[in-house]
Amino acid sequence: MFGWTESEVRSITLAVDEALTNVIRHAYHKRPDGMIELICEEKEKVMEFLISDTGDAPDASKICSRAKESQAAGGMGTHIIRDVMDTAEYRRSGQANHLVMTKRLKQSVEGK
Repeated sequence: MFGWTESEVRSITLAVDEALTNVIRHAYHKRPDGMIELICEEKEKVMEFLISDTGDAPDASKICSRAKESQAAGGMGTHIIRDVMDTAEYRRSGQANHLVMTKRLKQSVEGK
């Protein structure tokens, strides 16, 4: 629908999944009662993915702390998000954490 290939769609889905997993693991410390809001919205020339939660705020010094070359299990979510998405920005507003990720729409769809 947005002009992305099947491979791109899988990568975008993985990036969103990784972001949600990071909220569950790090903001809510795997507690099952944490609320997460995901809003996907087509905006001018991009699809925006907004993930919001009220868990612990992310520690900027620990985000993407594992080297890509490392063979250790886990810890690649932030790298995946940054490699797949065009932008990824963390924000804090009041008691809420927000991750805003965008992915450009393909040229053929931009002229709608």
